[in-house]
Amino acid sequence: MSARGYEVNRRESPGFFPSKHWHDGVELVIVHAGAVEFHYGGGQELIAPGEAYVINGCLPHCPRVVGGRFERTVLHFRPELIAFAPGWSVVRRVQGDGLGFKVALPSESIRRIVWVARELKRLKPAPGSRATVEGLLGLALAELESASKAAEPSLPPVLDAVLNYMASHVDSSETIPEIAARFAVSPRTLFSLFRAHMNWLTTPAPTFERARSHCARSSTPPHSSTSWILRVASAISPP
Repeated sequence: MSARGYEVNRRESPGFFPSKHWHDGVELVIVHAGAVEFHYGGGQELIAPGEAYVINGCLPHCPRVVGGRFERTVLHFRPELIAFAPGWSVVRRVQGDGLGFKVALPSESIRRIVWVARELKRLKPAPGSRATVEGLLGLALAELESASKAAEPSLPPVLDAVLNYMASHVDSSETIPEIAARFAVSPRTLFSLFRAHMNWLTTPAPTFERARSHCARSSTPPHSSTSWILRVASAISPP
């Protein structure tokens, strides 16, 4: 990574599967064409055209092209450059929990992020201010954050509250009946809410246990976030 704290590349590649590598900073990949299977940490994620993927570059990763010629825009940057940006929560999540962050982007967002990449590349040889770089990176991350919020499922308020509670209390020894009582519902009602709104994550107990196990393995501090516990639970295969 350059002394300015970022790198920008527009790349095209045929099918390949390089060895895993790692580097400082955060990596943001915008896929324009060709599907890619991104191997990251201990898992893998299929990224299609029109999607963005953000990872912690310090963890082993590599792409495997599985469909067509792989065209992408790649930004590497030091996280401190966007510490006060609207999209900082995206970076905080990938650094904190070790999971990749994938989001589908509307075409307008892709155009704006590509414009940011062009501007950053243009600024590299010039002595532009750090504030300008921070502002441009902040714009790109804000697009990701906005698209992520728009894609979040609408959950019943009580289920959203329970998931937030689970996410921020993974070190709690409370049982599911005790959590249900905390929110003035019966265990049966809570079970029904999970089955109705969470696909294969059909019951409260496995969801809570997956979040606990992930934090124990990765030394991740608790997160007060429904989206975090949904990502953790869905990223770990059911037992």
